[in-house]
Amino acid sequence: EMGPLAVRRCLQTSYLPDRETGVHLINTYMDVRFGGRSLSPGEFRAYRQQLRRLLHRWRTRQGQKVLH
Repeated sequence: EMGPLAVRRCLQTSYLPDRETGVHLINTYMDVRFGGRSLSPGEFRAYRQQLRRLLHRWRTRQGQKVLH
């Protein structure tokens, strides 16, 4: 339900581990989606791997909340 800017704001004020990585991934997404940047196939694979690792790490943390 939230757009990338709102998610980025939430991450920046959260206590989630690796939140800087999350912010970087959102910035990259916005550059590609809205800024006309393109990723090479290797960059895209690395982006997906980073995103998967980060989401897995966040999902496996118990009781961790994002501050709004």
